[in-house]
Order: sequence, then C-alpha cells, then structure tokens
Amino acid sequence: MLRLLRYYGKYQSARGAMGGMPVWARWILFLAAAPGLALILLSIAAFLVSLLALLILTVPVYRVLRSLTGAGEAAAENQSPLGEVDFVEPAEPVAPSSDADGDVSVTVREHAEGEPVQQLMPVQPSPRRQIEVRIIEQE
Repeated sequence: MLRLLRYYGKYQSARGAMGGMPVWARWILFLAAAPGLALILLSIAAFLVSLLALLILTVPVYRVLRSLTGAGEAAAENQSPLGEVDFVEPAEPVAPSSDADGDVSVTVREHAEGEPVQQLMPVQPSPRRQIEVRIIEQE
C-alpha cells in the first residue's frame, strides 16, 4: 500500500511539472512522444491482424477435418428424428385479406339507464391458407 502511495505521488508531481510548463514546451514534449505512441498503436494493430489471419487459416482446416471424421454427417442425422417432412401447398392460392390482423370494431349502445356503453368486438380474421403436411418415414 505504501508503494502505491509513492507511485501516485510521483504521478502527481510529474503532472504538476507538466502543468507548469509553457504551452510550446508541452507541444515539443508531445512531438517527441508521438513516434512512441504511434509504434504502440501499430504493434496493437499488427497483433490483431495476425490473430485474425490465424483464425481465418483455421476455418479450411476445420472443414477438412470435419469431412474426414464424418462429424458433420452425424450431426445432420440427429437433427431430424422424424425423417423427411414434405410440405404440400394447395394448387389454388387463397387471395390475401384486405383486413389487417388484430382489428377491433367498436359498437356503441345505450344501456337501460341511458348511459352509452362501448363494446369491443374483434373483427373476424380472413381465412388462412391451409397447408397440408405429410410425414414420410424411411426404413
């Protein structure tokens, strides 16, 4: 803990020394430090590019190994436990509805005591397309 307080004190004294310098001296110090800052940024960028290059090179190796071991085929077989499913649509498509789904009609009626009462009734949705599903089991 004592060491941390010493480092903080050194930082504050350097900051105070920088703040006491004239503006032109701060610019000269910044220009002297700029190449070092640029090299740090370039090294970080080079690290990221090399990491991406290594990751890009692993994709073809992964695909080759997956095809050689047959791991991709086993996963594909486990995906559809019911076999093939054949979707058949009717030959004549149904025309799209003009009403939007979720519309509500409002009916205002008078109650026996003379107060108006609003009744919300859902609009009947348009008929949907019927899709036939056939499950074909393979032996």
